[in-house]
Amino acid sequence: MNKYLVRGLGFFNDAYDLFVMNIVNVVLTEQYGKHVYTSYVKSWVSAAAIIGAVIGQLLFGFLGDVFGRKVNMIATCVLLIVGSILCTVAYGGSGSSTLWFLVVARIILGIGIGGEYPLAASSSAEDSTNSAERNTRVATTFSLQGVGQVVAAILGNLLVEALADGKPGENSDSRLETVWRLLFAIGCIPAAVICYYRITAEETEAFRAMQERSAAVTQVGAAKKARLSFIIRHYWVSLLGTAGTWFLFDIIYYAQNLFSASILSVIGVKNSSLQQVTTMNAFVALLALPGYYVAIYFINSLGRKKMALQGFFFMGVLCLIMAIFWDD
Repeated sequence: MNKYLVRGLGFFNDAYDLFVMNIVNVVLTEQYGKHVYTSYVKSWVSAAAIIGAVIGQLLFGFLGDVFGRKVNMIATCVLLIVGSILCTVAYGGSGSSTLWFLVVARIILGIGIGGEYPLAASSSAEDSTNSAERNTRVATTFSLQGVGQVVAAILGNLLVEALADGKPGENSDSRLETVWRLLFAIGCIPAAVICYYRITAEETEAFRAMQERSAAVTQVGAAKKARLSFIIRHYWVSLLGTAGTWFLFDIIYYAQNLFSASILSVIGVKNSSLQQVTTMNAFVALLALPGYYVAIYFINSLGRKKMALQGFFFMGVLCLIMAIFWDD
């Protein structure tokens, strides 16, 4: 399998595992009711994977530089598999205990998800031969995130159509439980496939070259400290601009994509069924997908900075329009 596809499929798996929670939220709300699946519990279940992802990004970003991309990308895959299995079999005796079991399982899954971000992006960039190819490779790798989001939305809709297509309150708890457990279980499949190919993959040439240079340095600790201080001193503005805008973007992006189904169930059709909510949610996910491929096509001609500014501007305009013209 193509090495870039193997890395991109990691992003596919990440997006699926993250955004399948979007569908699971509305299913759990109908199964347990708002007296058990309260807004507090819902917030924890939804945010658990994000909390784990932050831990995973920091942890595997560091470990990737120390032990290499390959071994850590295998480790993130293992965490994705273990986390998905734990989500699938989550059980605590009562509804409340089961949901808190799910919180822990989602944190473990999130650590694997977070680890994918620095490892897959850096590996794709390191294997590129020039800046133009690097732009395209990294953008293509990230584009599979959109595919994962769409697949999660469509599969959620199909399972609801097959097992829980009744009116609100008419679906049996056992069928609703089957829907969300199957959605979590499906996430194991791509992770297992990716894990196999990553075991047989080679380490990136750039990391091997870095290891050889490090071996020639006698005072490794001093060298790393000097390198870090040099980066902060000379590139702090660029880091603040890129990391800062990404941070602000993620607040909007993940909030909307983790709760879009819940939002649609409130502002969409009155007393909407799961079938209607998941159908609308699938359309929302599909509408976002072309943007990834527009970015791949124009990234070298427009440039990353100009493209990012255009994206932020139009997102701001659209969010403002929705806020102004929303009629409760």
